[in-house]
Amino acid sequence: VPSISANRIGTSATMALHSCFIAFLNIFVYGVPVLQFSLDMLIIQQNVFVRAYMSIPIIGAVNDKCDPRTFMLACAQLCNEEQEIKDNMVIEFIGEVHSTFKEFVEKNISVAEITKFAPSVSHKKLIDVYETSAILVLILVGYKDAEGYMPGKLFEYLATGLPVLGIGPSNGDAALVLSESKTGVMFVEDDNEGIRKFIKDKYLDWINSNHNSMKKNISKFSRREITGELVKLL
Repeated sequence: VPSISANRIGTSATMALHSCFIAFLNIFVYGVPVLQFSLDMLIIQQNVFVRAYMSIPIIGAVNDKCDPRTFMLACAQLCNEEQEIKDNMVIEFIGEVHSTFKEFVEKNISVAEITKFAPSVSHKKLIDVYETSAILVLILVGYKDAEGYMPGKLFEYLATGLPVLGIGPSNGDAALVLSESKTGVMFVEDDNEGIRKFIKDKYLDWINSNHNSMKKNISKFSRREITGELVKLL
């Protein structure tokens, strides 16, 4: 399968991110439907370069707000229960990671065995990361306004076509976007069982090369569709 040009993908993503309707988020205060950020269709050729292991990247800074410890403990428990998954899964942190979290990983052998750390990469290189990933993880715990927080990263994740595992408010706006787009699931922080089941299911998809197990509906988040929604409001 031919790979999509990284330059073309990067340009599309950049243009789309700059076209987000940020100002209209404030309309919610007045009872008018909120317009989500938009991102042009940026479809990654999933696993064009298939790795020998199931890669789960966590992209961006990990600090006192973005703390994926409960997610990591759920993954470690799953790996302790399923040796095959442990032998074939790696969680890779790409970006700046707080020293306290690194200490947590180092002290927990089960977590350390499935964890790698890598420095930040350019957006062009990030496309390569997407192409070799099995699941994308979005951490939204610790934010004061987590229910209404929808980072631009969320919409880039949608556009990759990869399954998204979110950790945050299950009744928040990001959870609604994942549900409506059928691209992933938002789990509350302590839903250990739900997180483990999601990863196990996606591992079975990965091992069987079934990368399209989720019937996705991301077209409604394109610039064309959101522009149409804007016109209806005017």
